[in-house]
Amino acid sequence: MLKKLENLWLRFTLGLKQRIEQLEKDESGMATVEMVILIVVAVLIVGLVVNFLTKEGFELSNGDKGGLIQWLFDKIKTSLTGTVDSVK
Repeated sequence: MLKKLENLWLRFTLGLKQRIEQLEKDESGMATVEMVILIVVAVLIVGLVVNFLTKEGFELSNGDKGGLIQWLFDKIKTSLTGTVDSVK
């Protein structure tokens, strides 16, 4: 999933760079409007991704709910704790 998000972000940034280059060549007012709309859409997408990563939608090992990042760190902590305890 992160690879897809990375590819999406790269395609978006390349498209944005191309649009900026076109805007420099073309002094049309519509290009400016398109650029503003693209920036607003990008901010909304980033907001949704950050909300997904940090919102409470994943169950942690202690029964609480947390975001995707917190869930991943909880899984890492649980596995490392089990490994360290088995070594002792």
